[in-house]
Amino acid sequence: MKNKKFILTALAAATLSVSSIAQTDTTNLGNSKVKGPYITNSTGSNWFLGIGAGLSTSFSKKIGIFSEFSLKNDWDAEIFVGKWFTPVVGTRFGYKGGTNNFGFDDKKYSSKRFESGEQIRFGYFHGDFLFNLSNAIGGYKENRRWNFIPYVGGGIFGINDGHTDVKAAVSAGLYNEIRLSRAVNLFLDFGLMSFENPVGLKDKETKKNVVDRKTVFAARPMYMPTANVGISINLSRKKNFDRAGSASEEAGSTEPNDYDRINERLKQLEDENNNLKNENDNLKDSLENAQKAIDDLEKKNNDLADNQNANNEVNPNNNVQSAKIMPLVIYFPRGSAVINDTEMAHFEQWLSLHNEAARELPITITGSADSHTGTAAFNQMLAQERANVLKRLLAANGFKNVTTKTLINDSLGSTNARNRAAKLE
Repeated sequence: MKNKKFILTALAAATLSVSSIAQTDTTNLGNSKVKGPYITNSTGSNWFLGIGAGLSTSFSKKIGIFSEFSLKNDWDAEIFVGKWFTPVVGTRFGYKGGTNNFGFDDKKYSSKRFESGEQIRFGYFHGDFLFNLSNAIGGYKENRRWNFIPYVGGGIFGINDGHTDVKAAVSAGLYNEIRLSRAVNLFLDFGLMSFENPVGLKDKETKKNVVDRKTVFAARPMYMPTANVGISINLSRKKNFDRAGSASEEAGSTEPNDYDRINERLKQLEDENNNLKNENDNLKDSLENAQKAIDDLEKKNNDLADNQNANNEVNPNNNVQSAKIMPLVIYFPRGSAVINDTEMAHFEQWLSLHNEAARELPITITGSADSHTGTAAFNQMLAQERANVLKRLLAANGFKNVTTKTLINDSLGSTNARNRAAKLE
């Protein structure tokens, strides 16, 4: 009956610890729930040391062994050292030992080694795998008040009543960690050890062995539940975990919605940059084509100049013509500063009507662009380049007094196509 009370008490405490998973310390900053992935910490980080004491009892599968439960005599102490590798996974190594009273029905059974009520000492060297269920379910919180941590482990269990009997053992339990400060925690450890029954009992009536070393292990295990309370200390300077790809989360960190807005804005800027790049590539192609046309035209102009000089020598009356500049409008394709063959023919015809004296007169070229196509900055640059193309042609033909200006307010012509031009006057 006392064993049942002990087990029920342990289960009740475990249930209480499960209900506390959601409890957190809201008095400090940085208490937001954040789920991984996390950086596996360094070898020297997140170590802890624990020491505590509590109660223990024992029972066997078939017969009551160590069955007497006494708060006075059934006690144990433990010490351990451990490390957290991630917010969820950790390990610890330790020793748990104490005293217990041997108890069995000495009217029905006898033992060669033990007497009923005999006090013995026990010790358990163990290693455990820790799994922080609170962080696994609720997300990592550095300052959570209560962490609920199941564990499994194994090790060596020894009993001493004058000589030592050593057995292999396995264990499982619930390790509850209650945060007192950044460095100190209170822990409640509810564990259950299982090992080979070391007692050989004989039934006094039948004279047959009930539990001895010939009985298979599954038929003669010994169980020892324990309940301990103590203090654990965080030994390392590094006591928390950093998320993968970033520094540790701090108070006032950017919310996920902020990240979404930033990413959306970055995408918009990237699209704008791609559009500007495409416009720049198109303009570069237009300039290259314009330069090629200018080179061809300069060659033709040189040939025309040679012919004109020859004509002047033959017909000196050409120099008598009145010096006058006739207006000329050269039209360009949309988004381009290249003069096509038709407009080049118009220009060459215009050249033939001006003598050497006219080449000394001042000329103004107005470059224009359609304001309904392209950005204002692009249209300004395109209008200027159209004026410059015509200026270079004039310079190649001996016109020295040439100035340029731009106009993109659609007042050069009555249609969009007529505003894509360069006017000479």
